Amino acid sequence: MKFFGKLYTKKRGKQSECNSDNLSMEEIEKDKKTKEVENPNKVDEKNEKGKDNDLINIEAPSEEAQLEEAEETVKKQSTKKKKISSLIGMLINIAVVAGILAYQLTQENMEVASFSTLISNINWGIFLLVPLCFILVMFLETAKLWLVSYKTTKTNRPALAYKVASLGRYYDSITPLASGGQPFQIFYMTKRGISGSDALSICMGKYVIQQIAYLLFSFVVMIFSITMTASSGNIEGTVVTATSWIGFSLNALLIFIIALISINKTIGNKLVGGVLKLLHKMKIVKNYEKQYAKIQKSVNDYQTTMKRYAKDKGTFFSMFFISILYLVAHYSLPFLIHASFYGFHFELYGEIFIYVVMVDLAASFFPLPGGTGASELSFSVLFASLFGIEGNLFWALLIWRFFTYYIYIIQGLALTIYDYLIGNKKFEWTKKRWALEAESRAFEEKELKEFEESLQKSTKKRSKK
Repeated sequence: MKFFGKLYTKKRGKQSECNSDNLSMEEIEKDKKTKEVENPNKVDEKNEKGKDNDLINIEAPSEEAQLEEAEETVKKQSTKKKKISSLIGMLINIAVVAGILAYQLTQENMEVASFSTLISNINWGIFLLVPLCFILVMFLETAKLWLVSYKTTKTNRPALAYKVASLGRYYDSITPLASGGQPFQIFYMTKRGISGSDALSICMGKYVIQQIAYLLFSFVVMIFSITMTASSGNIEGTVVTATSWIGFSLNALLIFIIALISINKTIGNKLVGGVLKLLHKMKIVKNYEKQYAKIQKSVNDYQTTMKRYAKDKGTFFSMFFISILYLVAHYSLPFLIHASFYGFHFELYGEIFIYVVMVDLAASFFPLPGGTGASELSFSVLFASLFGIEGNLFWALLIWRFFTYYIYIIQGLALTIYDYLIGNKKFEWTKKRWALEAESRAFEEKELKEFEESLQKSTKKRSKK
């Protein structure tokens, strides 16, 4: 009652103040409107602040929403329109390679070795290391998924880890900016008996640690590239160098924004809100709130993953180490291709390694699937002096592209056909076996419990006698 008494007294006080000034409610409202007209900027500022606060309070999508989004993305990839666009992307890639071949054939200072010359030029003993290196790359990619999956679900399923890794690379290869792999991996794992929360956790754990490893790795490589590219001097090389630095900067910016929001939400949210507003005005970003929510989701996932692996440092550093090994193996392929043509020249390993990382970074922000066009052109520019001897540049490009792009599409298609014919039916039988095993365990536990109860009853009866 004291609380309501105070409120009544305050109201009475305010009313007496209004009466003393002889101002009616209508006059007060009129006065407010006059002030708004006189100072419209203040009103706009308040509205802007309100909008900013609303945007800061936008929540990241829930777990169910994320799973629905992943399923929707996979369904879109299965539509006729998407299949046609993927086919067009493949045809563009083939056209680019054909264009590079035609260009090299028309240049006086360049030659392309015939196929028969290629067969005789290659050292097939060394060339066998190229597919073996690809197998190592796939083994390490599978190992990353297996490790996170095992730590999350406590089940050992290496075959599933291989399938998820391979199909993820397949969908990355046929979608712009490699955007289709992760949603499909989440969808596929849920269809193979892993819960939605575990599937999200597995993919995010792998992605976050992999991104940290890639950023640090590419930063070291780009620092070493400064001395090499400064001495190259040609315009094409300068363009590739510039685009590779742009690619690195965009990758670094994403991690920087996520880390900034994680450390200081106020500054981070204002920065993200300002950038998104600018992009929205430029008609680059269509749905402001959706993009903002996606960034908040990435931040939440990043924070959750880092908190989780802060408690499990062994898994974090194991994943980080495997990610570095994966990158070393992946970027060693051009050196092995070079050795297949010209023998081992270990003094060139560093140069070739740095160039292929630059090629990858230069193509990373090109929207076409697999960085089509940018990858081929960058490779041709940077490796012209290393593979141009005896007209092997085109064939080196084709072999490198096969083992870093086309093979993932072939592998993914093969697994998709296998699942359609055998894999899906096999898993249905596996589910039935799991159900029978669970039923059997439940029956055994029930029988054991009943036996223990009967044993206890019999001992009680004997003790009474």
